Amino acid sequence: MDFDATSDSPRSSSQLSAEPFASQRIMRLLATAQAWCYVLAYVGFGYVALSALRLGITVAVIGAEAIVSPALMLIGLLMALVLYGVPSWMLFRYAQRIGRLRQSGDPGLLPGVFAAQRQFWIAIGLALAVVVAGVICVIGVDVSQMTM
Repeated sequence: MDFDATSDSPRSSSQLSAEPFASQRIMRLLATAQAWCYVLAYVGFGYVALSALRLGITVAVIGAEAIVSPALMLIGLLMALVLYGVPSWMLFRYAQRIGRLRQSGDPGLLPGVFAAQRQFWIAIGLALAVVVAGVICVIGVDVSQMTM
């Protein structure tokens, strides 16, 4: 038994299999997801572009020699690219696959949509693990310096 999202009445599995794949409700939900994926992808791309612009302006105004550590600023830019740019690109791909699915209505494209979504969440999980490990390392270094 399954429950209809619009009511509290259960539906039998025979009713579910009789429904066409490309129902209007599913396509509306995918359209909403696609729009938000594009918004978030462009926000992420914008953040990376602004980070690069900030680095360029800082170097142009202050000069590379006056910056405490140009390498550290470059590492920050690379981290922004990895933490925001890569997931944004994956969201963009996911939105494109949703668009292809909505346009064609071919249920054979659904595994590709789910694969893009899965890759995005794996990347987010890995990025979160790296950030948490980095925070733990910074806290560990800070604590070890306090005890010396």
